[in-house]
Parts: sequence; C-alpha cells; structure tokens
Amino acid sequence: MSMTDEGVSGGRFAPHLLHILPSFAPGGAQVRVIQLMNYFGQRFRHSIVALDGIHTALERVRKDVLTQTIICAKTSNPLLMTCRFRKLLRVSNPDVVLTYNWGAIDGVLAARSLNIPVIHTEDGFGAEEASGQKLRRVLYRRAVLRTASHVIAPSEVLHEIMLKRWRLPPRIVHHIPNGVDLNLFRPVDRRTSGAQLVFGVIAHLRPEKRIALLLEIFAQLPANLPLRLRIAGDGSERGSLEHQAAALGIGAKVDFLGHQDDLPAFYQSLDIVVLTSSTEQMPLCVLEAMACGLPVVSTDVGDVRNMVSAANKPFVIPTGGLAQALLVLARDAMLRKILGRDNRCRCAKMYALEVMFRRYSELYSDVGALREERRGNH
Repeated sequence: MSMTDEGVSGGRFAPHLLHILPSFAPGGAQVRVIQLMNYFGQRFRHSIVALDGIHTALERVRKDVLTQTIICAKTSNPLLMTCRFRKLLRVSNPDVVLTYNWGAIDGVLAARSLNIPVIHTEDGFGAEEASGQKLRRVLYRRAVLRTASHVIAPSEVLHEIMLKRWRLPPRIVHHIPNGVDLNLFRPVDRRTSGAQLVFGVIAHLRPEKRIALLLEIFAQLPANLPLRLRIAGDGSERGSLEHQAAALGIGAKVDFLGHQDDLPAFYQSLDIVVLTSSTEQMPLCVLEAMACGLPVVSTDVGDVRNMVSAANKPFVIPTGGLAQALLVLARDAMLRKILGRDNRCRCAKMYALEVMFRRYSELYSDVGALREERRGNH
C-alpha cells in the first residue's frame, strides 16, 4: 500500500475521515462524497481508498480540502482483505472509517476489530444481485453492519431492506436522500419548431444499465419521427453497443458521447431522459434530469416512482411499456413541458442539495463524539 498527498496543508488537526470505495471514478456515490467534502471544507481531512486504484473523481474536490489517496490491493479473499485493511488502518490511524457498498464491507469488519467507528453507506446492487440478493451477502451484511455506528440508505427501498431483510437496529439506520444543485442543474428553453426530439441517458455502460434494451426500444419507434438518442458515459459494453446500433439500422441516429465533464449542458441538450436499468436505488441522473426540468421515462426500479412528480409517475413502468411511453411524450410537447415543470418543483421541494447537507451535518456532528469515544477507549 502507498499514500500520496492530493490536497493542501491546513486543517491537519481536524478529524480524519478515511473513505473506502470500490472505485473513485466519477459516479453517483462519488459525486455525493465530493459534494460533502467540498461542503465541509477543512472541518475534516480525508483519505480516499479506491480498491480499483482509480481516483480520477478527485479532480472535482476543492483545492483547499485536505485529501490523501491510499492504494490498497484488492483480493476476493475476505479474510485476506480484512487483514490488509487492518494493516492500512493501523498506519493511517483515522478517527472514523466511511465505507461504501458491498465492495468495501470488509473494511467495516477491519475497522471495528480495531475499535474505529464506522459509517457505512449502501447505494444499491450490482448486476450480480439485480434479480435478488445473495443469501451469503445478506447474512454477512446482517452480522457485520450491525456493528457500525451509522448505516445510511439514500433510497426508501434500501432503508426498508436494511431494517427488514438485513435486520439492522433501527437506531443506526438513516434514510438520507441524495441532493442536487438546483443552481447548476436548471432548465433551458431549447425547443424550436421542427427540431429533432432528443432522448438521452447518462450511465456506466454495464450490463445492469441495459443500454442494449434501450437501443432495441429506440429502433421500434417510427422511422418518420425526427428522433435522436444520446448516450453519455463509458464502460465495457461500449463497443458491442455501437455495433448493435449499426446492426439495428439506427447508428446514424445514436450518439455515443463517452464521459461528459459538463453534465448540465448534456441534460439541457435533451427533451426526455430514459432509464432502462434492471436495478437502481436513487439514481442521481433522475434527480439531475428533474432539476433540469425534463420528463423521465424509466423502468420501475428502486425509488424512481417515488422520486418523480405525480404527473410523471405513469411513465415509470415495466419494460414492455417503455416504447409506447416514449412515443406518447414524443408526440405531446405540452405534456413534456408539464412533466418537466412538475419534476423541477418536486426536486426543489424534496431534493435540494441544502436539504442533504443539513441531514449530513446532523449526522457528522456525531463524528467528534465518536472520535473522543475511541480515544477514551485507548
């Protein structure tokens, strides 16, 4: 393992938070971590452990926030991984360990074996659990996560799973929805008579996002409609998806944009956001689309139905109805406008970034107490 400084000096006596994530490439969980790091500034200093060795999302962290990256080689052997984490934690000596998702769960066990407080966050499940949770993982979560100081669920569905399936003590489980910057993500009036209608999605191009299904649905829509599909994001499936689009005869109408730095501009180039995922919990792309005043067509996964406005709920449906839903919205500009307006209003009411910051401020106010409790036990 190795350590490198990525921040500036200052705040060195602030509580030390060590974050363990499967990756620190740009993504939903990483965006939230960065939002919180930037919000708290020098109130905390941070170490980031990315188990895949990727720390590219650190580019979005403010320069005055003290950060450090730590390299820790990943192994599929949980006992060996726990031992590696224990060694890492002894060297880095954090006040609190923050772990994220199944990939980091061995860090919970390692930290608690050293009497270090843990805050664990679950954002959802990967492709291997898209159709159902693995019993072994359920039992492991049930045993390990109850030792954490706090366990956070951004989605209502996950909150219920934590309480009922994982049987975690209610006193440690918190439902804190993700937030979105309403000043950064905002609507623009881009419609002109006769212009193309643009569908879009931003996603890691992985199997559970089912972009192949989205291409099939897009190919079913009437060829005489001036439609375009924009896909932002990269991943292992990009090559096969580009080949599929060409084979379906829609290659000229589909843009594979890769990674996008200017997300507001991407959403503002769209008329409708569409999700075909087999598993989600509280997808950030839905919040960002709502903040930009866009209608959302989505499979009925995770919290999506509860996230969108009442008027948009009929467009959160099983897979078989997605093509018809897109067609209805494609042909009704007024309906798109109503849904987009209502989504923006709901987002401002329920999911403003300030609301999320307030909830985490209340939770992180406990970090000082956890720090002192640990020191008192030494």
